[in-house]
Amino acid sequence: YHTMIYNDWRYYASIGIEDIDGNGLGYMDWGNYWSRLPSSNKAVRFYRPAPSARVKLTPTQQGKFTQAGAAQSFQMDVRNTGDLGADTYDLATASAWPVTLYAADGVTPLTDTDSDSAIDTGSLAQGSTVTITAKVATPGGAVVGNANSAIITARSSVNTSKSKTATLQSAVPAPFAQVYDDYADGAMSLNLIQPSAQVMKKATADGYYGSSMAVALAPNGNFVYLWTKYHWTGSMSVREIEYTLLDHYGNTVRAVSKLTDNSGAGVNTYDYSPSVAVAPNGTIGVAWYRRLYNSSGQSNYNIYFAALDASGNLTSGPTNLTNNAIWGTWDDPNIPRFYSPTIAASDDNRFILSWEKSISNPSYTGNIWYAVRDTNGASVFAPAALTSDNASYTPVINSLTGGKVILTLKNDLKPYYAVINSNGSISKPVSSLGATGTINNYPIDAVLLPNGKVAAAWATTTGVQFSILNSAYALESGPFSAANPNSEDWGGGLSVTTDTDSHVIMIWAAGDNGNLFYALGDSAGAFITPPMFYKQSNTWINTSYNGQGNVPYSLPVGVDGVASLSASLVGGQPGGNALVGIQTTNHGAAIAT
Repeated sequence: YHTMIYNDWRYYASIGIEDIDGNGLGYMDWGNYWSRLPSSNKAVRFYRPAPSARVKLTPTQQGKFTQAGAAQSFQMDVRNTGDLGADTYDLATASAWPVTLYAADGVTPLTDTDSDSAIDTGSLAQGSTVTITAKVATPGGAVVGNANSAIITARSSVNTSKSKTATLQSAVPAPFAQVYDDYADGAMSLNLIQPSAQVMKKATADGYYGSSMAVALAPNGNFVYLWTKYHWTGSMSVREIEYTLLDHYGNTVRAVSKLTDNSGAGVNTYDYSPSVAVAPNGTIGVAWYRRLYNSSGQSNYNIYFAALDASGNLTSGPTNLTNNAIWGTWDDPNIPRFYSPTIAASDDNRFILSWEKSISNPSYTGNIWYAVRDTNGASVFAPAALTSDNASYTPVINSLTGGKVILTLKNDLKPYYAVINSNGSISKPVSSLGATGTINNYPIDAVLLPNGKVAAAWATTTGVQFSILNSAYALESGPFSAANPNSEDWGGGLSVTTDTDSHVIMIWAAGDNGNLFYALGDSAGAFITPPMFYKQSNTWINTSYNGQGNVPYSLPVGVDGVASLSASLVGGQPGGNALVGIQTTNHGAAIAT
């Protein structure tokens, strides 16, 4: 290593070796770069252990949603990583729910090939890999919150002390809808989750690669889905806010449209972090921040607001709320920067907005500001500072009742909240959510539960936590903690929503691929379903990082979540007959007629 200092800031560095699957041995993790920056002219040598029987079982952790009476299939690779020639690996299962092992085709049952009374992989040459399939059967009476962890063990026959295990998690989920972009296909996607079915709908074609998505549920049942999209326009690079309206089954109501169009920009123009809310009268409010970047390396930051009608037509804005005209480089002192826009609608048809104002002078300081607009876009309460402690960051606003909203924030890397009235007055000043430890840099999200309580949740570097407020918005209990499986770290991007049973539904990202995790709590603070993988990717999953990744989801009465039948009298036929059209639908998509 040569010099790794740049403007008094050290580069991140990760040093180690890894195999073809990305599993590695680390000498120095980037998280320790402050204390273990490598010195100049230093070499690191790794020594391979002595020859031995070995086994590799990947992935070590998987998770899937399931339904009562269903069987979920999980595939794993067993690899002979030993040095002693061929080996046969016995396979054992430990699970409360039945598990059956098959070959890769999922049809051919695995058997005992070496007559030692244990199902095995068959003889596997040194360096070879075989794929096996485990089917985990969900009991017919399983209900929301029921979960299972099946442990699969692969053990060497050459040396029975050498084994590896994998954990397969299954759970019957509570209902919710989730937005994300899995880079495996690049489509802006919407998962519609029910205890009886899970359906994925694509809002765009593959290869779209939007980011910073947000979703809100409209009173008519439509989903308002936004993201930012990067592209070049001439010599300028830009980001624009795009959106689409989807019906309750994920079908397109309004095609992808631009909320901001920067095609004529004279400087690099980036619209980031859209946040969306829908008022009871159907008006859609959107907040975002805009960064302008000129050829001198200077930037300018502002917060914007716009309103749209229920059909997605622009009715007000875009309006600059902060009117900041100051430009500067990152190292310039006293340059205001506006980040983390957030918006919620009150039940009296007003939009409460908030954002972070940060200044480097000379150290980084942050405070929370807020404002109120009506659904016509007019100012109700002019921008004002909520905090002045220079240590408050990443606000998130969510709706309550009685013309109130809850604003969650971080202060000195601990979770806090305040309650704000729709006229701009403070109903409850900034108060602690009870956590004593330090949390990570991602926002805290909150949701009003049907029983009148409020749940506030946040991801940590090891898992997830949540606290419960009573109906008077005072801290009732918490925080309650649960760890990610497989020690997945840097949890972030948590969004929390609820269902009719006042469950606390938490989704967040963690791990090297941004895999999505799910946990289910109740309003007393208990974890009903512990953290589990909900969606995994071989590439990267991009989701919301402002608490707007998911929303409640329920199907109309009489729709079972898998398929519904509808019949309509099309017209009378000769001889007194009638033509009846029968269409089978799966969340609105016709599959048979």
